[in-house]
Amino acid sequence: MQILVWLVAFMMAVMGLMISIRPKFIRGMIGFCKQDKRLMLGGILSLVIGIIFLAAARQCRIPLVVVIFGLLSLLKGVFRFVLGLDKVKKIISWYERQSDLVLRCMGLLVLVLAAGLIYAA
Repeated sequence: MQILVWLVAFMMAVMGLMISIRPKFIRGMIGFCKQDKRLMLGGILSLVIGIIFLAAARQCRIPLVVVIFGLLSLLKGVFRFVLGLDKVKKIISWYERQSDLVLRCMGLLVLVLAAGLIYAA
């Protein structure tokens, strides 16, 4: 289970790096993920990742960090379903409209958080 946490964190780091280097990458991903079925799949994936993180937390170096990420992932998954597709699409569109500088900063934040999660795992 600890390996799954590390893999998810590594994928987050790669995404953060890609966003920081090429903000157009995230805009393409946003366009791809805006479809209803993909939004629902993303919500289910967030719930699964949250459960995996919570289950694996005891095996990790810093369990509290992994628990926090797990709870945030669960909340993200729940909110995807509670808010409804229209509101989620509006939130996603807001990210899509941000400047390259803002997207790069968000990418760097994701990269830093992922590095912390990798260390905690």
